[in-house]
Amino acid sequence: MNVFIGGRQSGKTTKAIEWAAENDATIVCHSKQSADYILHHAEKLGLKIQTPITFDELLGGRAVAGTNRPLIYDNVDMLLAYLARGRRVVGWTATKSELT
Repeated sequence: MNVFIGGRQSGKTTKAIEWAAENDATIVCHSKQSADYILHHAEKLGLKIQTPITFDELLGGRAVAGTNRPLIYDNVDMLLAYLARGRRVVGWTATKSELT
């Protein structure tokens, strides 16, 4: 699993776009506006990526059904907040051996 950590405007989404382009992955993001931004940013970088999908599209089963294409989440903190449905998320864990 790849994890890109940094502050705002530090290049996290750019790294996700580059990884998605290299690995034919689909980026999952919080909104349609974010998906449009990511696609436009990829075009500006000269990279071809799959059309990004939203949390709603993924969790509602309306996207990537029946494919083995890998997923890369943009702003996983927003996904956790989305899944919590208004509850405050104060932390998360990950298995170190799976992170790069």
